[in-house]
Amino acid sequence: MKPILPHRHPLPDRVRRVQQPRRGSWLVQVVVTMAIMSVLMTIASTSLFQMLRQESRMVERTFQTATWLQMSRDFRQDIHAAFTVTRPEAGNRLELTTPDGPVTWIADGEKVRRVSASLSETDAADSSAISSVSGEQYEFVDSVARLLLTVGTSGTASIAVVEITPHPTPNGGVTPPNVVVATAGLDHRFMATVATTEEQP
Repeated sequence: MKPILPHRHPLPDRVRRVQQPRRGSWLVQVVVTMAIMSVLMTIASTSLFQMLRQESRMVERTFQTATWLQMSRDFRQDIHAAFTVTRPEAGNRLELTTPDGPVTWIADGEKVRRVSASLSETDAADSSAISSVSGEQYEFVDSVARLLLTVGTSGTASIAVVEITPHPTPNGGVTPPNVVVATAGLDHRFMATVATTEEQP
């Protein structure tokens, strides 16, 4: 015998309408999905920008450190080998007499220049005249360079200093200056006393 199956009555229209998805539900889902994707893309782009900015700062800091180390070595080598060290009244510079000839160190804003020559006051203030002479240039971004000389008295050596002071930060913070100190004529300490003069302002 065939089993007796219950008779299936068609669902009324009201029930069928309830089971059917509402019109416009897909549009709402698409809008919500796009909004979520927009938020995620904004967060990702912000994070990527911060990472690139941090990387740029690290590269710049590494370059500045390498420049500082190179300038420190060259400055100490010149000062230690100098027979005489002079700081003229006009201009932020040091004039040296070394075994290899005259050398002039010039502080010009963010730049420190080493010129293998003795410059006059006019040439020392002229960037084109400085660039025409063989030498090196050390640039420190957002900083101010100074060259100082402390003349030694009898029995003491003269001290030459190059000072790189960073500009204040936007929030008013002050960074301590980076300083290189070198003793004049250190390579000749067993020879005659190194002559060092400075014109007083």
